[in-house]
Amino acid sequence: MATTPLIAEWVNQVGGNRISADSIIPYSIDPHSYQPGAKDIAAITQAEYLFAVGLLYEAAWLNKLLVNHPETQLVELGQFSNPIEFRADYEDKHHDEGEHHDEGEHHDEGEHHDEGEHRHGRYDPHFWFDPLRVSSVIGNIATVLSEIDPDGKTYYSQRSEAYKQELERLDAHISSQIATIPEERRKIMSGHESLGYLEERYDILVLQAIIPSLSSETGSTPQDLVEAINLVRKHNIPAIFVEAETTGKSATRIAQETGARVAKGLSVETLKEGESYINFMEHNIEVIVSNLIE
Repeated sequence: MATTPLIAEWVNQVGGNRISADSIIPYSIDPHSYQPGAKDIAAITQAEYLFAVGLLYEAAWLNKLLVNHPETQLVELGQFSNPIEFRADYEDKHHDEGEHHDEGEHHDEGEHHDEGEHRHGRYDPHFWFDPLRVSSVIGNIATVLSEIDPDGKTYYSQRSEAYKQELERLDAHISSQIATIPEERRKIMSGHESLGYLEERYDILVLQAIIPSLSSETGSTPQDLVEAINLVRKHNIPAIFVEAETTGKSATRIAQETGARVAKGLSVETLKEGESYINFMEHNIEVIVSNLIE
């Protein structure tokens, strides 16, 4: 089993016809608002292995369930992605200041922010916005599948290497697309904190989100709106991106105050049925580029 369609997609890319993974959370459902039913709970408890994002991404129900079923081995993939920290103040930590983590830096995903910091774990779990980090995770999936099915070790290795090449091509595609945006317009504000890895990997500035929280379910406060309006005006943000998982009401209010465009169609948390991870990323980059080049 996998917790989300994204994770199931990666396991199936490596597993091929030897191992298949089903997602607990259905397609097109926001993981932040999902609550499991009886069938879901039964499937989880019967699974020997459960692949998850980790980095405190999954809701509390999953952790509570696993406490009662320790025989299910949890594989948290985010720890293999060299995760980046959430930044308490995007204003003072822009991408051009070179504040990046060293390669191979170890992260303790159980750490939490001190009082006053945002309502999530220390590390950003949305690592799928960097295909090269996904590539690192794919290698670890192959390792785990080889432990489950030793006879398929060579098969999993070959499939993971082939998929890594696809991810490298995706990375090059994203870089080339972002390069078409005029430099002064490579600025993004989104509904909630989800695009940090896009900034970390590519030449684009991601400002503090309207809702400084991991969860798209969390509402914005009046202070959040005031800060967002000030940032849009200060940086002359051309568009505010509304994720498919949110209503966009806050973005509309900010747009009315600032004249920025409301850009819809961004999908940050999950896949649609029949959609691959690569299709997912290509779609998101098209949404971003098309709204910033005009």
